[in-house]
Amino acid sequence: MILENGTPILWRWQRAGGYDFDDFLVGNDPARSGSSLLIRKSCFDDVGVFDESRWYAEDLEMWLRIAEGSKTPVLWGSKDRLVDVRLRAGSLTRDRETAATGLDDLLSSHTAKLRRLPAGLAYVRPATDALKYGIDDELAEGWATKARSVGTGHLVRSTSGLRLLFWHTLPRPGRRAVRSVQSTAREAVKSANRRLRG
Repeated sequence: MILENGTPILWRWQRAGGYDFDDFLVGNDPARSGSSLLIRKSCFDDVGVFDESRWYAEDLEMWLRIAEGSKTPVLWGSKDRLVDVRLRAGSLTRDRETAATGLDDLLSSHTAKLRRLPAGLAYVRPATDALKYGIDDELAEGWATKARSVGTGHLVRSTSGLRLLFWHTLPRPGRRAVRSVQSTAREAVKSANRRLRG
């Protein structure tokens, strides 16, 4: 991920190899961007085109349909970095409330289809983000409860599970305090970056 001025700020790792339906739903779209995938035209012939009525998670919903119903259901991740994602202040994807509603609808309709992994794992990342960014407390708590249904022992085995446990065990005033510190730190980094880069 890079800032609007081109400064890299985050490398998102994705493992190389095959991804199936469970990987995409639990990973909440490990591809991160439709620009990073090469899809056979036959997959679209098998399952149809993108659902443009979805404002958010349109790509993830498409990958899930391909993984579930196409004749080539495995998507393959490359070890090479293929895409830079540029963060912009006014971008549509920054509307976290609308994104959460769209993702909730997608999770509700697809978690029952998981074959290998427990349904609660699909809620770990969304719950963590909702708690971290202060998105709809009721939705965040509901997602966190579903995520924690897999058990603490399961959650402590992954970084995303540990993050969820951290954010969910903080009382609401504690979450607000951590968000405030993070926001101040982000603004300081942005300010320093502007001064350095001009």
